[in-house]
Amino acid sequence: LAQELGPDVVLEADVGQLQQLILNLVLNAAEAIGDNHGQVSVRVRVRDVTAAELSKRYAPFTLPDGPYTEITVSDNGVGMDERTRQQIFDPFFTTKFMGRGLGLAAALGIVRSHGGGIAVESETGKGTTFTVLLPSEQEATENLMTVVEAITETARGEGLVLVVDDEVAIRSMIQHELEGLGYTVITAEHGTQALELFDHVPDEVQLVLLDLNMPVLDGAETAVALRERKPDIPILVMSGIADDDALRQFETMQISGFIPKPFAPDQLAQAIAVARQKTKSWVGKDRRDRNAAKQVTPDRRSAPPPVRARSLSE
Repeated sequence: LAQELGPDVVLEADVGQLQQLILNLVLNAAEAIGDNHGQVSVRVRVRDVTAAELSKRYAPFTLPDGPYTEITVSDNGVGMDERTRQQIFDPFFTTKFMGRGLGLAAALGIVRSHGGGIAVESETGKGTTFTVLLPSEQEATENLMTVVEAITETARGEGLVLVVDDEVAIRSMIQHELEGLGYTVITAEHGTQALELFDHVPDEVQLVLLDLNMPVLDGAETAVALRERKPDIPILVMSGIADDDALRQFETMQISGFIPKPFAPDQLAQAIAVARQKTKSWVGKDRRDRNAAKQVTPDRRSAPPPVRARSLSE
C-alpha cells in the first residue's frame, strides 16, 4: 500500500465516515488484485477543479468549481469493462454475482452526504482508479443534513410508481414513504393485477417495486412480463429470502436493485436514488438546494471538527 499525502489538507468531515469511505475503496482495490502481486496507491491533495473538468468527469453531481480535497485510490488489478463500471455503485451488485455489493454503494452515499463527487476510470487488465472530490471549504455550518437526510433528498422526485406485494401492511408502508418523497403510487397484491394496472398506464409508470414471492403470478414471472411490455422499466426486487437465492432468478435480467426484507425507509430511499441515477429517462424532480449541497455532515446536527490529511493513515 503506497501513500502520498499532500501538505495542509483540511476538510470538514465526519472522521468515521471518511475512514469508512477510504476503507471501502482500498478493500475494493485489494479484491481486484486478489492473490496476485500488485499495488494499491492512496493519494490525497488539494487542488482547484475547473467547471469544465467537473462537467466532464463528475456530471452526475452538481458541484461548483473551486478548491477540493482530492482522494485518489488506484490499483493495478484486473480492471473492469464498461458494463461493469456502469453498475459498480448499485446496491448488491458484485462481479461475483452473489453476495451484497454494499461497499461502493455506501462509498457513494458518504461522498454525496459530504457534498462531493466520485469518478472511476478503469480498463480490463489495466487496473482501476477511483477519484473522490470533497469540498475543502464550507461556507457555513447551518442547515446540515445527516447521511439519511442526504440520501432521502437524492431520492425525491415525481411520477408514477407501481408497488406489487401480497402483504397489505407492506404495500401501505411503501406507499406512505413514496408519497412522502413526492411520487404518485398505485398498488397491486399479485403479478396478474400488477400487469392489468400497468397496461392501463404503461407510459406513465416510472418505476416498479416488486415482491418476489406472491400468489397467482410471482415476482420473477411478473418482471419478465413487464420487461416484454416496456424493456427499459426500472424494477426494484423485494424479498425476505436470502440474497443469492433471490438474485439467482434474475441472472439473465438486469434489475435496478434488490431490497432485502425487512428494510428501513432510508434503505428504500437509497435504492430509489440509485435507480434514478442509472436511468437517464427517469430524471424525476431534483428538490435539493444546490447552494446547500456542500453543507452536509453525516449523522450529527452540529459541525464536526476539521480532519487533517495525516489522520487518514492512522
